[in-house]
Order: sequence, then structure tokens, then C-alpha cells
Amino acid sequence: MRNLRLHMNPKPDGNRTHNFRTPLLIAVTVAAGIFIGTKIKVPNTADSASNSKSGKIDDVLRLITNNYVDTPAFDRINDSAINIILKQLDPHSVYIPAAEVKASNDDLEGSFEGIGIEYTIINDTLTVVSPTPDGPAEKAGLRSGDKILKVNDSSLTGKSVYTERIVHILRGEKGSKVRVQLKSDNSAATHWLTITRDVIPVKSIDLSCLIAPGIGYIKVNQFGAKTALEFDESLKKLLTKSPTDNPASAFKGLIVDLRGNPGGFLTAATQMADQFLRNDALVLFTKGRTQAQEDYRATASGRYERGTRILLIDEGSASASEILTGALQDHDRAVIIGRNSFGKGLVQEPFLLSDGSSIRLTVSRYYTPSGRSIQRSYAKGNDQYYADFAARENDSVLSTDSPAKIQSPVFYTDHKRMVHSKGGIDPDIIVRTDPFMRSEL
Repeated sequence: MRNLRLHMNPKPDGNRTHNFRTPLLIAVTVAAGIFIGTKIKVPNTADSASNSKSGKIDDVLRLITNNYVDTPAFDRINDSAINIILKQLDPHSVYIPAAEVKASNDDLEGSFEGIGIEYTIINDTLTVVSPTPDGPAEKAGLRSGDKILKVNDSSLTGKSVYTERIVHILRGEKGSKVRVQLKSDNSAATHWLTITRDVIPVKSIDLSCLIAPGIGYIKVNQFGAKTALEFDESLKKLLTKSPTDNPASAFKGLIVDLRGNPGGFLTAATQMADQFLRNDALVLFTKGRTQAQEDYRATASGRYERGTRILLIDEGSASASEILTGALQDHDRAVIIGRNSFGKGLVQEPFLLSDGSSIRLTVSRYYTPSGRSIQRSYAKGNDQYYADFAARENDSVLSTDSPAKIQSPVFYTDHKRMVHSKGGIDPDIIVRTDPFMRSEL
């Protein structure tokens, strides 16, 4: 099975710091796409057609080169042109400048270099949720609830607070130093701390515990390089805590919390699905205009193929989260509780450009075992696609008998239950609740 990844692409918005929940939902969905490791081989005829259709762009660049009054800033022109072209395609085809390629992958690779905090944005101010235990920020004296007002000479309040900028100025090489101005909740005064950056491990499991006798709970915040291993270890510990020789304490059920989980590696999602699905069960399939259908199936190695499962989702659950949720719902292997998921079902393949930058181009779609495409419509354009995201909580509270659901395409689970394809995964039980989103540096 090829190693794929799923993320979401950034959508900068100067106004997004004016609302607490919505900007965080958009902020966690940073760094787009499902990655496919093998590039598409395009026939020569397609190359010729592509050349003829791009001839006007080539003509314009040639005219600028030969005739423009000043020396053109081609680096900036090229970046702007690529972004404009990709914006005409879909919301998740994205251009990543060379300087940002590595940073865009760090969150899923098991570690990154930074100061080590989990944060949120409250009233246009970066607020520390918790410092990483024994990490650089905690060692320097940063505490939960502290507000970071400045980093070196750069302000971090108001419209200047957005995820891409926060990551840019707080992350950095191990051993480098950064000064932060803080304001604590219990004091009106501000003070400065100097923090020495270090390697910060990325954990996919926020919490794993028994919440009642025989009832396990695992909170998964992303699908990274080590998520499947972390999940397997957590599940094994929970099963050990509920010995089968004691009926009163036997393991009765598992709750997997995917709320706010923006996705990650596809292999992590399929391996987690494998824990619950029987041998050879279809987990998902992908297909596109130039790609044949490719199936992904479970193996016989599942640790919890029997028993009750509940999955918690919301509108921040995307990509790999939706693959796992759709697979378990279609095979009637879990009860899905929460709100309609994000609806990201486009497959991106990375193409490296000559200067080290990268284009992640949508090449196919992914489908749940019943045949549902999870991708939400973007027919009205990318801007409307993201604007609709803020209002989707209202759509998520539709009852299962809603006419809007009946009008959407109908599919059937293994047990012949009707499920619908109108963008994202509809929960079996709808609960209105605000997700709590966190980011790490």
C-alpha cells in the first residue's frame, strides 16, 4: 500500500481572528491534500494540448521579458500566477514555496523544532493552552493561560494573529533563541522571556483512558507518521485494563474522538480502520479522470474487530478522519455521533518544481466503501467554499428525515441502512456542541 497523506490547504483571511471557533477550525486545516507517491505519466498528446492551451501565458511572459520598462520581479510574478491558476481548479490544489515545503510536512513527521506550546486564539490574542511537558517553553517559565503579545519585535495581536504567521515566527532551528512578551491572566503587567528552541515531539493521541468500567476513550488529534502505532499501544493498554476473565470488568466498548482532527497520512487512517474491520473489508477506493480505481482493504490483524464502537466527529473532522468514519459507518462497525464532517475528499499528488517548491495537484477523489464521494461541492468557487464552512453547523443539525437529506444521493451500508452523499459524513446521532481546537508550536 502506498504511503499517502491527507491534509487541508491554508485559506488566509485577515478577518478570521475575529471569531473564536471558525478561525480555529480553518486554522487547523493547514497544509493541503492526500499525497500520492507516484507521478502520473501524461501521454504526449496531452502534453501537446497543454502546451497549446498555455501558449497565451507564455506569450505574456515573453512580452514582459522583452518590453517591460523595468526589470520584472519574476519570482513574485511566478508565485502569484501559479496561485491564481490553481485557485481556478479546486480548493485543495495548492502551491507551496520552497521555503515552506519542509515546514508544511513537519506536523505529521513525528517531531518539529520550536518552543513547545499548545495554543488557541482568543479575542485576537495568542493564548497558551499548555506548554509541552519539559519542553523549551515550560523550562523558560511559560504557563497555561499566558498571552503572547510580541515575539522579538513583532506584534501578535489583532489582525496579525493567524496560524501561518504564528508558525513562521515561533518555530525555528534547535538551539536558536526567541524572545516573547507575555501577559498573565492574574496580572496587568507584561514581562519578557527568552526561550531556546528544541525538538518537539508530535503526539497524535491526546488522551487514552477508561471513562467507565469496560468503556475506553481515545482522543486522536491527527493522522501522523506514528498515529497507528500510538493508537495500537493505547488500545492494547485499554484492553489489558479490562481483563476478559472478569465479566464485570470486561471491555465493553470504545469511543474514538475525531472532533477537530484535520487528517494526515492515509496509511494511518487505513491502519486504524484495520483494527476494527474484518479481513478484506474495503476501507476506501480512489479514482480520477486519468487514474483507474484503486481499492484499499483491511487485513486480518485487527485488535478490536468485535465489540461496540462510537466515533465522535464534527465539522473540523476532515480527510483521513472522514475515511475512517465513512468506512466504519458503511460497514456498520460504529455509531457516528456529532455533526456533519468537513467534506474533503480530493486526492493531491505532489509535483516538485525546479526551485524546490511544490505543487500539490488534485488527481482523483476518494470514496467510502458504499461508493459515497465525501467531497463537498466547490461549484460556486473556492471563496464561497470556505465561506460556507462557517455556516455548516446549521446544515449539520438536520434530522435524519430531512428533505434535504432525501434529495441527496442515497447509498446503503452493509446492513442496508440508508446513508447520503451531500458533502462530508452525516452522523447517525446529531449533537450540537462546540469543538475545542488546539495548535502546536
